[in-house]
Amino acid sequence: MPIHDPLTSVKYAHIKTTGEIETVISEIIKNVDNIKDKKLSLTLLSDVFFKNERGDIYASYMSERLIIPPHNHDYYELNLVLSGTCVEIIGDNIMVLEEGDILFMPPSAVHATGIVGDSIGINLLFKPNFVTGAEKKLALSDKENYLSTILGQKSYMVFRTKNSSCSENAKKLADLFFNKDVFPTHYEIYAEAIALLILIELCHVEREDYLLELPKATHSVDTADAILGYIRDNIGIANLENTARHFGYSPVHLSRIIKKHTGSSFAKFILLQRMVAAEHLLSKTDMPIREIAASTGLESPEYFSRIFKKYNDVSPMQYRKEHR
Repeated sequence: MPIHDPLTSVKYAHIKTTGEIETVISEIIKNVDNIKDKKLSLTLLSDVFFKNERGDIYASYMSERLIIPPHNHDYYELNLVLSGTCVEIIGDNIMVLEEGDILFMPPSAVHATGIVGDSIGINLLFKPNFVTGAEKKLALSDKENYLSTILGQKSYMVFRTKNSSCSENAKKLADLFFNKDVFPTHYEIYAEAIALLILIELCHVEREDYLLELPKATHSVDTADAILGYIRDNIGIANLENTARHFGYSPVHLSRIIKKHTGSSFAKFILLQRMVAAEHLLSKTDMPIREIAASTGLESPEYFSRIFKKYNDVSPMQYRKEHR
């Protein structure tokens, strides 16, 4: 498949000149600039979505007019446009995806997403060991083996699947997680089977590969990942002192590692993670605000509400109302 460098390609290819799409692009760019102005780096950890899951897959719908700020994470992500139009920005590349288009990204891809108007998308998340296992199970030929490319984390891909069964299978997967109580014992097995069908289907549809501009390594990835994993698993109690003590570092040295790996101070990074966890709990559960505040490690419901509104411009209750 041809490789395109987003820095030299036409940035606005495929973009329709409609007011709604331009508005969404402007909103995403405003989010990008806001993150840069605050010198933040939003890294979503798998614990946010996989905390209550037995398997290595998670699926959900992306609702109308959803804007997700620039972020990366420690899992693979596949976004499919079920109907309408979705805007994705990775680095300097702005893509407008239409019905049936799929964007497949490795953990290292910093991206932002916008759902245009009343369009609907499907978000599929895969832990790394699922993608690695899928490549071995499918035993793909060199021509078909896009999974080895995505595992290399040097590119992201767009698949054109409008006339395939990918959309139908992705919808089954999202519906499965929405109604997983119907399969209280084995829903994760159903999920894996459907996800493998999608990955097989992608072997036989048109795709475009895009080079991923990666930052230069500034610290041991294994060490940084271990630290981020500890914070993920202890989001309610982790602080600079006990995290540093756990890894045998001084607080100053640990702060440097976090700064190099995420671009943020420890305090900003962990607060962002708590906000991300809170957003998930508010939109996906009926957990009371008091319990969400406690589970995310903030001092009180009042303090939690004040900090949440500072980062989201709405109160926790309003956020829940808008995202349920």
